[in-house]
Amino acid sequence: MDHPNNGPQDQDFDRAGILIVDENPESRTALVEILAPCNYRLEEVKSAQETLTRLHSDEFAVLLIDVVMPQMSGLELASIIKKQEPAGIIPIIFLITENIDVKQIYKSYRSGATDYLVKPLIPEVVRAKVAVFVELFVQKREQKRLRESITGLNNELKEAKEKIRRLRRTYKMVLDSAGEGIYGVDSQGILTFINQSGAQILGYTTDELIGKPSHTIWHHHRLDGQLYSQKECPNFASYKSGKRHSGEDVFWKKDGTKIPVLLSSNPLIVENEIVGAVATFTDITEHKKVEEELRLSEARFRTLFEQATLSIQILDPEGRSIEVNRSYEMLWGLTLEMLKDYNILEDKQLIAKGIMPYIRKGFAGEASEIPIVLYDPSEINLPGKPRWVKGYIFPVKNKKGEIIQIVLMHVDVTELTLKENALRESRQQLQAIMDNSPTAIYMKDLQGRYMLVNRKTEKIFGIDKQEVIGKKDEDVFPSETAEIVRTNDKNVLESGVPIELEEIIPLKDGFHTYISTKYPLMDASGKPYAICGISTDITERKKAEGSLRRYSEELSAANKELEAFSYSVSHDLKNPLNTISGFVQILSEDYWESIDGNGRDYLKRIAQGTDKMRSIINNLLNFSRIEKQKIRREEIDLSEMTRRIISDLHYSQPKKRVHVIIQQGIKANADSQMLNIVLTNLLNNAWKYTSKKENPQIEVGTMKEGDKTVYFVSDNGAGFDMKLADRLFVPFQRLHAEKEYTGTGIGLAIVERVIKKHGGRVWAESEVGKGATFYFTLG
Repeated sequence: MDHPNNGPQDQDFDRAGILIVDENPESRTALVEILAPCNYRLEEVKSAQETLTRLHSDEFAVLLIDVVMPQMSGLELASIIKKQEPAGIIPIIFLITENIDVKQIYKSYRSGATDYLVKPLIPEVVRAKVAVFVELFVQKREQKRLRESITGLNNELKEAKEKIRRLRRTYKMVLDSAGEGIYGVDSQGILTFINQSGAQILGYTTDELIGKPSHTIWHHHRLDGQLYSQKECPNFASYKSGKRHSGEDVFWKKDGTKIPVLLSSNPLIVENEIVGAVATFTDITEHKKVEEELRLSEARFRTLFEQATLSIQILDPEGRSIEVNRSYEMLWGLTLEMLKDYNILEDKQLIAKGIMPYIRKGFAGEASEIPIVLYDPSEINLPGKPRWVKGYIFPVKNKKGEIIQIVLMHVDVTELTLKENALRESRQQLQAIMDNSPTAIYMKDLQGRYMLVNRKTEKIFGIDKQEVIGKKDEDVFPSETAEIVRTNDKNVLESGVPIELEEIIPLKDGFHTYISTKYPLMDASGKPYAICGISTDITERKKAEGSLRRYSEELSAANKELEAFSYSVSHDLKNPLNTISGFVQILSEDYWESIDGNGRDYLKRIAQGTDKMRSIINNLLNFSRIEKQKIRREEIDLSEMTRRIISDLHYSQPKKRVHVIIQQGIKANADSQMLNIVLTNLLNNAWKYTSKKENPQIEVGTMKEGDKTVYFVSDNGAGFDMKLADRLFVPFQRLHAEKEYTGTGIGLAIVERVIKKHGGRVWAESEVGKGATFYFTLG
């Protein structure tokens, strides 16, 4: 239904249509009344089908659609409209009720709604929202009219542009056909054109470059990476001051890499005014690579030539020296200057020694190996020492195959030759040693054939060595012996390691026992190719070992009996000693008051005697146990152990004052319990023998003897006569009178046994009245 409005005629709203879609006539009428004052073209439809029909026949500024319609909801209708052209772009305002679900509102936007109005409608709100979309509609329509006007103008320009385009295409084809880069800039350095080759060289498209300042795009840095001022740019000089430029430069590509170019820049002058510049550039990367490769090749050759360990002499086709390297100068002691009058083709020494034919082969164009020769420069009146050398000569030809140089290389084999001579002498000496060796030395191949034997082996076999060579064990020994020897050889070859074993060989004077060391000889690949053997006759030694074994068994049995006896005696003595000590204690405690002075003195002497006897017995037991005791080595702090022992001595004699010096951090790897016995005995002795000194002093420390650590306990006590030193470590041997210094006489014997059990040694140095120092090492 059409509702023409009778309000004021505003050109901006001419034919701006509003389509109202609602099945309820009252709702449509209410909307018409609200919008009537706005002078819009209002149309009403009551169904979805009518809506779609009208949209195909007319255009509207906005659609007002009721969401709730019985046949098809407004949401469904909006979804259909949005999929059609051109109706799909028309704004849609949904009419909804106050109690509509929020989710329904979101759904309306997804269906294509632009906005919505809530019933009951507020006229001012309706007019305001509709006015916005009408204004947009009018603006779009006006833009359409402007576009149509512009289209007319464009048609007029089309022909002119086409002519210009054809000219530009021709011009571009000419530029793009050029293999080098061509570009132009205006008087401000802005790029006005660049051909396809230039853009490709720089890694850009032409569109990326036109209108851009050329200097800041590809000419911003120098080759060394420093900033390139535009005022220093040769291209700048062309379009600013009219200077021409030609030379190598560097341009920077889009990917940030630099390329060397050959640049030519010329000013562009129109009516005597510089309006810009035209430049051409060529990528000379490959040219530079060739130059660099040539330079590197020359540098490599020069380095190899100068640093080569081979002596190299380069000659011209006439035999004159062109160049010599450092190794040549070092080998012969000759410089190129010294060789200015030398011609190798006239060298009489080379002629005399038969080398000249090899030299002439090289000059004739054939590579040749020159045999070893002793060459003496002094024979041709040149300085230098004679050397054994091996040579190689070959020609250098140009592309035409013409010989331009001859290269002669010398390998100094003087040392090798001398070594070979020495080796020859050494082999002769070795053979002499082998032949005079008291042991049998021989070598067999993998099949068991003798390859080499010495004179001793000859004597064993009873035949000349030339007759032995090539024979097998079964050819010279009885079959049983040969089988045993061959089995031993196989074991060595299979294991791949040396094996030492005893072999019993029957000889004319009876069976002999040999200790044989056999080992495989390996080739470069690690496979055995022969077996070598060294056999020593130990028949007499075996007899001696048998005797020694019997003596050892007898000695071991005697030691066991002695040990059992010592233990038995010690055990049997302890019981009566304990009985005596017990009675002495009873007498001292229960009858002390009834015993006179002499009796008390006797009791004290009895107690002291039993204590000393008990100490002797305990020391004897310790002495015998040490031999059987296993060593349990561990890291020990001897400094701390010494402090504990000294502390116990101070506790036992609190009135005695001794100055003790203990080196810090003394470490040892030994049995802690055994080493405690050693230090206790040595420190007890030092403590005892300084008792009569006014200022007693004891020192414990270490010192180095080669790579071994030597431990020492030193005192300034009584000392002893070094003539008696051999009695120091003998059990029950005392160097001082009992009444002067008490003791059991077995302590140092225990010390020696502990130290020897550790694989070390113990000794002492002393002077009577000036003290003694006991030293010991630990294996």
